[in-house]
Amino acid sequence: MVNEPRVLLYHGVIPKQRGLNCDVLKVIYQEDFERQLKVVKKIFNILHPMEYLELRSKEKLPPRSLLITFDDGFDNIFRYALPVAEALKIPITVFCCTQNIKEKKWLWFSRLYASQLRQIEGWKKIEKQYQEKSILWINEALHRIKAPDFNNGIPLEHLLFSGVSEADLKKHAQNEYLIIGGHTGTHPRLTNETEEKVYQEIKSNKAYLESIIEKPISMFAYPEGDYDEQTARLVRNAGYTIAFAVEKKRQNFPGFLEAYQIPRTGIYKTNIPYLLAKIWLRKP
Repeated sequence: MVNEPRVLLYHGVIPKQRGLNCDVLKVIYQEDFERQLKVVKKIFNILHPMEYLELRSKEKLPPRSLLITFDDGFDNIFRYALPVAEALKIPITVFCCTQNIKEKKWLWFSRLYASQLRQIEGWKKIEKQYQEKSILWINEALHRIKAPDFNNGIPLEHLLFSGVSEADLKKHAQNEYLIIGGHTGTHPRLTNETEEKVYQEIKSNKAYLESIIEKPISMFAYPEGDYDEQTARLVRNAGYTIAFAVEKKRQNFPGFLEAYQIPRTGIYKTNIPYLLAKIWLRKP
């Protein structure tokens, strides 16, 4: 088995705001992100994703290898995280969904967060049940409580939840410090969906992103870190080389699927002892 690198997972980076609970929203401030990257760069060998794939295939990963990843394809990642990474010469991978880019619609959990921020009655019930529900159930539940969306969002919500534009995605994809990966069309929990729905979510997302950036993509991240062997097989069948999860515990997959459950460590707080502890312990 390959000795996998440590892989950090972020979701968003924004300018400092007053009175915002960043932990709940899974975002950190730009200045804190920069401070974290400077510390990490001194300790770890931060690999370019393409370098990682090559070294992994040869089982020659250097000690203390590390990757930086982001999920979902929010505009704030490209606007506030990428400039920091580029200035520090640190490559990042951004796993993008389709809906918040192509359709300019917020992803379902963004609508749920917006409902929470506005204290809309009913959001807690959805939060308690979504892990066992299909994307159809989730969207219908959000419709029933009249959850906010792109069209009636306020500036702060757009900063947090709106996807990058197609034009900016195409432009940024030329940056040597950025790699784009797949993350499904609508961000469902894949084990709650039919096999047909799962494959459609994965395959159509890959085709769409490749049509925008005009280059193949080879890395995928499971929404919510949710996967099983069937899901991994479908990701492989869709043409991906490797896939990232969240949890440290690996499932008992056949050898040819081992590359489709690389664990990641989610970073949701800003203090450095927390950051280093999670990295060293490889906590989800």
